[in-house]
Amino acid sequence: MVEEAGASEVREADRQAWLGGAEARAERAASRSAFGDLGADGAMALAHREFGRLVEGPLWSPPALEHGDRSAGMRGDRVMVLERAGRPAGLIDSTVPLVSDVGDGPRCSRDQGESFGSSTTCSRHGHGR
Repeated sequence: MVEEAGASEVREADRQAWLGGAEARAERAASRSAFGDLGADGAMALAHREFGRLVEGPLWSPPALEHGDRSAGMRGDRVMVLERAGRPAGLIDSTVPLVSDVGDGPRCSRDQGESFGSSTTCSRHGHGR
């Protein structure tokens, strides 16, 4: 076990030394500009070819609300308070922010309104469900 830890430390030290070397710096510099001439369409085509499903569909979807639920406000950027028929209905606790700055204007929901539709990675905590 001690030998494995020592070998791991040596490998990490070797990796760090390589990363600081001229060859690795040159590779990083080349990679930063390697695709600059593709343009938007070319970049998307390359992304689809190389990463497939990871780049398909929207990057973000708002949380799905159940029929009759509506947003009654936010608690921070990631927690939405829900109400149904004017009464507390629960919370949506998201792994991603549900609000953001809009230019130099106010903070508002990421979809610019109350029409939360499909899905995001959320946990629902609520009353009566």
